Amino acid sequence: LIVGSFVCWRDIRSHTRFILVYISIADFITATGYVVGISSGFNSLSMESEDNVTVAENYSKRHIGCQIQSWFTTTSSVVSFLWTDVMAISLVLSVVHQRLDKAVKLMPLFHFLCWSIPIILTTIAAGLGYLGPDYSSDSVGWCWVIGKCPNQSESYCKPSRSLIFVWELAVGKGW
Repeated sequence: LIVGSFVCWRDIRSHTRFILVYISIADFITATGYVVGISSGFNSLSMESEDNVTVAENYSKRHIGCQIQSWFTTTSSVVSFLWTDVMAISLVLSVVHQRLDKAVKLMPLFHFLCWSIPIILTTIAAGLGYLGPDYSSDSVGWCWVIGKCPNQSESYCKPSRSLIFVWELAVGKGW
């Protein structure tokens, strides 16, 4: 609705509405990722065999899908958080300081920060093996930062509590 009205009516396009569109796009990607994750069963990473598929193959396919879904939803969530911060900064500059021109001039920097920071952080987290299924008791099986391993002997699953906390802050809760 927000993106559609923005595209259809040129006269409502403004600096803050551009930011609102970026927030809406990021939130749409997040919601789509959650729907894909729920419908694909990434969040129910059962170790049981299904239809003559070995346990290892079944688990491996779902784990990779969960990592991919986690990367998209985590990245888009942080993008949304950062664009929301940009909205606040822009409103302060334009309303309080009467400097809309300054807010507009900062848009290239805002674009760089709002898109690159989340992509870099989540790519590093994924590369280090910190994105995927969460087996902690305080979660309902979301694909996000691996909070607890079902079997500590697994080679992909090696988080320590302190590093898990750092990654949870870096790719979500800290923003």
